Amino acid sequence: MLHIYYGRESLDKEKFIFDMIRQKRAGGQETVRTILLVPDQYTLEAEQQAFRHLQVRGLMDVEVLSLSRLGNRLLSELGGSRQTFIDKYGRHMILARIARENREKLQVYRGLEESNAFIETVNNFISELKQYNCGRKELAAMAAEADAGTYTRRKLEDLALLYGRYEEEIDGKY
Repeated sequence: MLHIYYGRESLDKEKFIFDMIRQKRAGGQETVRTILLVPDQYTLEAEQQAFRHLQVRGLMDVEVLSLSRLGNRLLSELGGSRQTFIDKYGRHMILARIARENREKLQVYRGLEESNAFIETVNNFISELKQYNCGRKELAAMAAEADAGTYTRRKLEDLALLYGRYEEEIDGKY
């Protein structure tokens, strides 16, 4: 059963909530697990108040959780946490390594593989391509459609190479 209690800041909501929990415990009802949701920065204070108001030495049936901790618990129980996510900095590191390994294959961007600004730009470019559902095959097709030997075609081929290698690297891992 879900109970939601809210009120003005001046009301003593904590005392009210813990009195309700104490009544359920004292009423001889079957022990019901209670989850108290509080803001992220308030969990320690809420646990201290629970000890103070309930006058117990341990919280066996009362659990104080923040919304982010509840979300993490749900993901771990339902299997969503098995998927590893990669952040901007992880992508940056992978792209820098790929650019260094493929230095000799790069036509236009050779020599820029050590530049953080270049890697950041490629990272942002790949993120935008993914946002618009443009895969490495579409990028390679655009490169093939460009006039042979043009600067644009060579740039697109370099980007398609980096994007393709990046996709291979993260496939099944992230």
